[in-house]
Amino acid sequence: MSYYFAMSFASVPNKAAAFSLCQRAANRLCERLAAQEHIRNMYPFFQQRCLLEHVEPTSFMREMWIQNIFQLRFVYWAQHNLLALCGADYPSDVMSLFGPVVGFQNSTDQDYPLNDWDPKIRIFRTIIDGVSTADKESIESILGFDCDDAGPPFCCLCGNLRHPGSQQLALWAGWTF
Repeated sequence: MSYYFAMSFASVPNKAAAFSLCQRAANRLCERLAAQEHIRNMYPFFQQRCLLEHVEPTSFMREMWIQNIFQLRFVYWAQHNLLALCGADYPSDVMSLFGPVVGFQNSTDQDYPLNDWDPKIRIFRTIIDGVSTADKESIESILGFDCDDAGPPFCCLCGNLRHPGSQQLALWAGWTF
């Protein structure tokens, strides 16, 4: 089985700013029009799950579902001044607070294209610049495998440890852990 999740990123100067951005996102999601849009967009998934599980939706199930879709999840990396919103199915008023959505999936190629990453975010820009200007041989020697003709892998950004050289490449490109 394969698992997928999406994240959108924003630069924040400190923990207080990260918390403030989280609050703004939550407040926007709870505004009447955004909340109605979110429920309309998410309800087909609820119906589909009930069909797959062969259950008739009860009022309790609906209440739990409503509570669940209004729980925002964030990840904050203080050392990188980086905040991520987990998920991609939020109204545009919420998503506009963050950069483009990046989807992650296990059991697939982890070499995300460079243009998937928001170059306005300092840590991503540093790595994009480092990887973009490196020659193929340098990257291959750090990673320990051949790059395809599409360009160097960007697995280092995700910290994907399946590729033995990914942390070294990230360090070489300027990202400190």
